[in-house]
Amino acid sequence: MGINAPEPMGLKGKIFNATHLRLGGIRANIELMSIQYRSPMQIQAPSVSWDKLGASLSFACALHCAFQPILLMALPFLGLGFLMNEQVETVFLALSVVLASWSIVAGIRHHGQRQALPILVLASLAILFSRFSEAYEPLLAIAGALGIVTAHLYNLHLHKRHHQH
Repeated sequence: MGINAPEPMGLKGKIFNATHLRLGGIRANIELMSIQYRSPMQIQAPSVSWDKLGASLSFACALHCAFQPILLMALPFLGLGFLMNEQVETVFLALSVVLASWSIVAGIRHHGQRQALPILVLASLAILFSRFSEAYEPLLAIAGALGIVTAHLYNLHLHKRHHQH
């Protein structure tokens, strides 16, 4: 009878194989270990899709910018008025650009394709100019956020295409 235990990090295969023996009327359990070593290169970290996370956050940012007039009235009643603060918006936009940059560069190292990088650069410039242009701030911020969404989704596409071959 085999008992399969959860696979510890770096170990592969059946870990415990319990065998029952009868020795002079005494029943004994003997545990045999069959462990196969995996090198650290074979161990996979938990899969987190930074592109999916970044695209979702950037899309939420675009929605935030698009619905800003409504949010200006509603958020204070919900106790979330601080979300309409200029400094909070700047921090969220900066984090969005940093996350996108990290994700796109990691993607380039992985799949070797640079096509998402110009999209990210243009989107980042739109976001940067939105911080200095009062008249065009909503338009530039929405365009920049949607550009970052596009860069993430295209990077994800390049990743999937890389693994199809």
